[in-house]
Amino acid sequence: MRNAERAVLGSNLAAISTSMRVINRARVIFLIRRQPGLTRADLSRLSGLSKATVSNHVGELLEAGLLYEDHGNGSHPRKAGLRLNRDAGIAVGIELSPEECRGVVTDTGIRPLRRAQRRLNSTGVEETTEVLLSMVQELLAGLDGQFLGLVVGVPGLTDARGETLMFSERLGWSDVPLARRLSDRGVCRVKVINRVRAAALGELWLGAGVDADDLVYVSVSSGIAAGILIDGQLFTGAYNNSGELGHTTLLPDGPECVCGNQGCLEAVASLPAICKAIKLRLLDGEPSVLSPALAEAGSLTSADVIAAARDGDALALDEARKASRHLGIAVANLIDLFNPAMVVIGGQLAEIGEIVIGSIRNTAQRRAFPPSFAGVQIVRSALGPDSVCMGACALVVDEYVREIGPSLSRDPGDRSGGRDPGQSLAIEAVQL
Repeated sequence: MRNAERAVLGSNLAAISTSMRVINRARVIFLIRRQPGLTRADLSRLSGLSKATVSNHVGELLEAGLLYEDHGNGSHPRKAGLRLNRDAGIAVGIELSPEECRGVVTDTGIRPLRRAQRRLNSTGVEETTEVLLSMVQELLAGLDGQFLGLVVGVPGLTDARGETLMFSERLGWSDVPLARRLSDRGVCRVKVINRVRAAALGELWLGAGVDADDLVYVSVSSGIAAGILIDGQLFTGAYNNSGELGHTTLLPDGPECVCGNQGCLEAVASLPAICKAIKLRLLDGEPSVLSPALAEAGSLTSADVIAAARDGDALALDEARKASRHLGIAVANLIDLFNPAMVVIGGQLAEIGEIVIGSIRNTAQRRAFPPSFAGVQIVRSALGPDSVCMGACALVVDEYVREIGPSLSRDPGDRSGGRDPGQSLAIEAVQL
């Protein structure tokens, strides 16, 4: 073998070795995040790595401050539980909707430190940007710790890089570089994501789906959408547009949808559709506790309808059940297509409770292919209104973990910053 060939082979082997170290370290971090308190022996057993390899990685992560040891009642290092260091920094997650902004700041362990909520008087880009900036300032005021970043969950389609809100029919936005707008105003490390995907990740990491890597999160509020997780990874589609469940056709000759199609699920089962149906029945003289609200304002809000249904109003409950049966058909289709272990129902409609969830569950059971339905759980969101914000904070921490893991493998003499295609691909493959 020529010297040049030997040099190329040696370089390739070194790159492979570095990439494998990154993969192994990422696996260790992944396991500790999913199951805090694991010992070194647990990590070796679950990862398939040798005890020596695990100990090396754990030592580096402890030294970097990403992990800490929980000795409990013992003192032996090998028996100490390992946890992500909650004090490594703070993350901010914000949900942007057409009516309001909700925000949460957490530590690295995704423990909420503070919440904030603001009404939106306008969905104009400039006005909304100002509200977001003000909310970030409010959430961070007086808190100590390294700011790890901000993720904004938005009601619309985003680019794959998490920089631009490509389209939102609810906000009336197209091609808005929201991350750059916030960065230009002094907020560093900003990304945007479809809010239903953020909620799906929140339920996976912190909510109802902690034991389910194959999960579909269905949100029913002003619109209807699905966040799809396959083997713990978001399914985004070829052009990052997956999950538009609300715009699947349910009734071929049904009512017109805001998208211009007829008979979309959103046109018959979203909260605006429920409000519209109730209003028509009230105008026909049907009794309801909602009559005074309609007479006073001329319209009904989602909050009005949800409160009435929770209080047992017959008209509100009837329309909620009708919408839930339509949703049950859509959920059955999702179950047949993706065969998830769990379907989580979230958004405002889920606030009504088991009447809605039970109706969706029963309809899905009747409509789904029996072998596909067997074993699936259909449950209510465990995080409720916080699901988007908590998922967004988890994404901030995820990005931090992705960066600090590979950085430990940098060669001091490597002027490229220690990042190579092998390392990037390795981290992406693990999908923390």
